[in-house]
Amino acid sequence: MIIDDDAWLGRLERAGMWRLLSCVAAVGLLTLFAAAVLGMSWAIADGPAGVRGWALILVFIVAGLVVMGLWTALLLVNTGGRPVGMAVTLAAGIVALFFVGTVPAWFSEWLLHERGRVTTCKVVAVTEEESFNGSGTFSLHRLACDGGGPATLSPSDRTLRVNQRVRVRHDPAGKSDKAVLADDAEATKPQNVAWFAGIELGLITLASLVLIVTGRTDP
Repeated sequence: MIIDDDAWLGRLERAGMWRLLSCVAAVGLLTLFAAAVLGMSWAIADGPAGVRGWALILVFIVAGLVVMGLWTALLLVNTGGRPVGMAVTLAAGIVALFFVGTVPAWFSEWLLHERGRVTTCKVVAVTEEESFNGSGTFSLHRLACDGGGPATLSPSDRTLRVNQRVRVRHDPAGKSDKAVLADDAEATKPQNVAWFAGIELGLITLASLVLIVTGRTDP
C-alpha cells in the first residue's frame, strides 16, 4: 500500500489545528463560566436590591448555563461517544456544580473579611436548629447588638449563654446576614475557600484539555 506523505502530513496538521482550536475554545468557555458564577455571587451578596437584583442573578445563571451547554457539547464532540470520555465529562460537570456553590461562599466570606466591622452584642436566645442537609443540629444564637447589627450568629464551635456579651464581626452595610465571633479562630477564612474554588476550576480545565488532546481529531 502506497502512503501519500503529503496527505498524511495534511491530516496531521488539520488534527493538530482542531485540537488547538478546541483547547482554546474550552479554556475560553470555562473563563466565561467562571465570570458568570462570580457575577452571580456578586449579585447575590452585594448586588442591587429588589427586581434589579433578581434580574441580574437570572442573567448570570442563564449565561452560565448557556456557556456550560456549549462546553459540554464541545467535550462530547471530542470524545466521539467513547464511554470513558463521557464519564469524565460527567465527572467534570459534577465538579462544576461544586464550583457554583463554592464561589458564592468565598465571596460572602471575602466581603465579611474586607468590609466587616466588630460590634458588641448580647445573646438573647439560644436554640437548637437542624442543619440544612439533615446531618445534625447546631446552636443558633440570637443577638441584640449595640448600635444595630446582626440578628443571629453563624454556627460556632463555642456554645454561648443567654445574656453573655460577645464581640461579633458583621457587615455594616447589612447586605450579608453572615456574622462570626470576632475572636473565633475556627472561622472559615476567605483564602481557604478560594483555594477550593481554584482547585475545582483547575480540575475542570485539566479534564477538558485531556479529553480534547486524547479525543477525536476532526469535527
